[in-house]
Amino acid sequence: MQTNPVLVESLVVFSIVLCVHSVIWNQLSWCAIALAIQAFYVQHKWDRLLKSGGAVFQFRPSANSGILPACMVMPLIGMAVKGRCEDSGNVVFERFSLVVTATGMALALFLSLIALGITRPVPTNTCVISGIAGSAVLYTVKQTLTVSEVIEVLEVLLIFVYLSLILLFLLPRCFTPGEALIIVGGISFVINQLIKRSLNASEAKGDPVNYFLLVAVVGSLLLGIFFALLFCFMESETWVSSLFFHMMTAVLGLGIILPWLALLISRHPITWLLDFMLHSQTRLYLLGYWVFLAALASVVVLHQNTKRSSESKKHQASTLVRKYFHLIVVATYVPGLIYDRQLLHVASVGCLVVFLLLEYTRYFRIRPMGQLLRQLLTLFLDERDSGPLILTHIYLLLGMSLPIWLFPGPCTPKGTLPGAGALVPYAGTNPVLVESLVVFSIVLCVHSVIWNQLSWCAIALAIQAFYVQHKWDRLLKSGGAVFQFRPSANSGILPACMVMPLIGMAVKGRCEDSGNVVFERFSLVVTATGMALALFLSLIALGITRPVPTNTCVISGIAGSAVLYTVKQTLTVSEVIEVLEVLLIFVYLSLILLFLLPRCFTPGEALIIVGGISFVINQLIKRSLNASEAKGDPVNYFLLVAVVGSLLLGIFFALLFCFMESETWVSSLFFHMMTAVLGLGIILPWLALLISRHPIMWLLDFMLHSQTRLYLLGYWVFLAALASVVVLHQNTKRSSESKKHQASTLVRKYFHLIVVATYVPGLIYDRQLLQVASVGCLVVFLLLEYTRYFRIRPMGQLLRQLLTLFLDERDSGPLILTHIYLLLGMSLPIWLFPGPCIPKGTLPGAGALVPYAGVLAVGVGDTVASVFGSTLGEIRWPGTKKTVEGTATSIFAQVIAVALLLIFDSTVNLNTSYSWIVGSITLVSLLEAYTSQIDNLMLPLYLFVLLMM
Repeated sequence: MQTNPVLVESLVVFSIVLCVHSVIWNQLSWCAIALAIQAFYVQHKWDRLLKSGGAVFQFRPSANSGILPACMVMPLIGMAVKGRCEDSGNVVFERFSLVVTATGMALALFLSLIALGITRPVPTNTCVISGIAGSAVLYTVKQTLTVSEVIEVLEVLLIFVYLSLILLFLLPRCFTPGEALIIVGGISFVINQLIKRSLNASEAKGDPVNYFLLVAVVGSLLLGIFFALLFCFMESETWVSSLFFHMMTAVLGLGIILPWLALLISRHPITWLLDFMLHSQTRLYLLGYWVFLAALASVVVLHQNTKRSSESKKHQASTLVRKYFHLIVVATYVPGLIYDRQLLHVASVGCLVVFLLLEYTRYFRIRPMGQLLRQLLTLFLDERDSGPLILTHIYLLLGMSLPIWLFPGPCTPKGTLPGAGALVPYAGTNPVLVESLVVFSIVLCVHSVIWNQLSWCAIALAIQAFYVQHKWDRLLKSGGAVFQFRPSANSGILPACMVMPLIGMAVKGRCEDSGNVVFERFSLVVTATGMALALFLSLIALGITRPVPTNTCVISGIAGSAVLYTVKQTLTVSEVIEVLEVLLIFVYLSLILLFLLPRCFTPGEALIIVGGISFVINQLIKRSLNASEAKGDPVNYFLLVAVVGSLLLGIFFALLFCFMESETWVSSLFFHMMTAVLGLGIILPWLALLISRHPIMWLLDFMLHSQTRLYLLGYWVFLAALASVVVLHQNTKRSSESKKHQASTLVRKYFHLIVVATYVPGLIYDRQLLQVASVGCLVVFLLLEYTRYFRIRPMGQLLRQLLTLFLDERDSGPLILTHIYLLLGMSLPIWLFPGPCIPKGTLPGAGALVPYAGVLAVGVGDTVASVFGSTLGEIRWPGTKKTVEGTATSIFAQVIAVALLLIFDSTVNLNTSYSWIVGSITLVSLLEAYTSQIDNLMLPLYLFVLLMM
């Protein structure tokens, strides 16, 4: 008699189901048998759909649907484990196994509904059988599961739906419907368990080996989905894409997966893994033996490929050769099962992660190994590898490992349990994308150290800013932006959006450690303000983009909702009002400055500068209204009044000179008189109100406080004279050579060296004097720029002639801001240093370098990168004018500078934070290589944030 193989397979499955229920019979047994019967009927419908091509997705050909055996796997595993847990009296794990059983039944019923829904004509009999089975399952689940357990089942079902859509779309012809049910259903359950345990991490108690399994499997699979979706929109075979793949893998691994595992096991994962592997001599012997077997398997692969190249390109490995690997796997697992099952558990998870990463490398043809792996592994293909992935070796590993991973250790007092591990690489592609990746890396680094209620908001904000940046870039290219922004640069929204929130979070972490509640609340306001300003800028972009970008609107809406909800939970009413006040000032100030100063800023630069000024103005107004109660350092009040006063002076004259000529002697005299009147009549009394003393007397007492200050002031006057000599000398060369002569990069970097020579002694000997002097220098620079811009006599025209020599492509607007940005970049880490949260005046570890962030990033790093890159650089970073040599020497120079600071500054004590410092310097140097924003402003702020950690 001729027998149908599918029918025989079904009979075998029914036999196994009956065998299980002959031993274990409970309220779920009838449901399992009813489920098997309806799955048998539904399998026939699925088979017919596959043959007719009526299935929605492309499944693996030359195979039946496999619905019946797949539907019974998870329910039978749950019931078998439940029986063991009942015997051991482990109630918690017994409830867990009930959830496993119910989840398996729910997934099976869902797959049945899909088949019945798309089958035409509607199969009435099968619908009736499925209805009866479904009713039995639902009724029993209602009787046996609690509400929270039912919700858990529904959560898994929801994850399964979305994950099925993604995987079956990305991986056509890789699975049958039954295989998809087992694989995607298992992954969905694991993801749900990981989310559940992560949300209750503080209460979680369990074997780190199990948490390692969950995080490693979920992390590596989500990594694959991420790259599959990403490479739908870009080529994956280029060196740039390959670099992006490796770098992004490293970033996600080190920035998300490792911290995630650390959260669950309450220990650094790498330290735990090393301790685990080095626990005994037996483990070292086993690891060495497994390395030898892995090398042996590699030799077999290489030998078979050598035979193919010498015999025939179409040569395929025989079944006997394929079974060599089965023998090698048996030789791997048996000693592990006998001597150390926990080590085998961890090693098998690590091997799975490695296999998945190698398969991603092969599938996406990631250089340098992708094409080689493609050539090596095609030799071992069989008819089941009909899709884009080669999964045979992964299925072999899973088949050997799953009985170990699923072994119910908590229900087996004398038994053992296994565990797992993960790893990852990092990436780069077009300049804007690489810049975004570096910023994401910094965000993840910050949140790997500081994780609180605002962390999710910051990550959501970064993701929406990435999408909004694309809209802003498109607006700038099409000329659709309302104001004129700086050309030849991208919008810079992502790096700008994250500056203020990250600064606030970094400072908040330090204030929490010191117990300074007032300054901790202040830093929360800084963070919330930064997020509000970023969302406002996003709304502007989305509002003027046509057609309306629906997807980006949804992402921005989700991010905005998260921010608003968290702000509502964390801020008081008065703090929320303070955020709204800054936002209001920002709106009006943006309209004024962007109208008066076209082509001076990118949108990102405008966000940082105008946002910072708005915050300073609001703080000054707030403190002025409470001047009688105000207590604070006069140096900080001097900073607030001097900056706000000089900026408002500029806005006043800009609006005034819209209605009158500024180049006449009368206008110039009016300018000088009005500056004196406003300075002596408004700004000085304002400062006197805050510090309760005459400002000039306070300033004289401050400068003459010690002999060291006099020496420093004399030294700085000498350096200022030297800088003036350089300017005059370069202009003399221009007049003697050519009127079009422009200062070279090397000449511009003289000023960087002069600034380094200015700041380093101040940071070592007297930081307060340096702060006051830098504020005074900023005021002088602004007044000189007003004089140049308005051509105020007698100095205006002369300054215009002298300074145009030092223009570069970033000075495309009416103002020359490069030197002001340089001063701000060097000064902001000093001004932002959270003194009230640092009782001893200096931070431990990397934090000791926080005031030096400007010196390192701009004074040393940017200078060395420009000089060496322009003179010796040959290999350019893809899509930029910057060179690899320049970036490498920049990193090296900053590390040397840190070593010198250790020698000369006794307050710097790095402890064991060298790797964090080098990593921070490297990230900021990469940002310098790829950003088109003002690096003098951006780099010190990001290095400040990283060193604050």
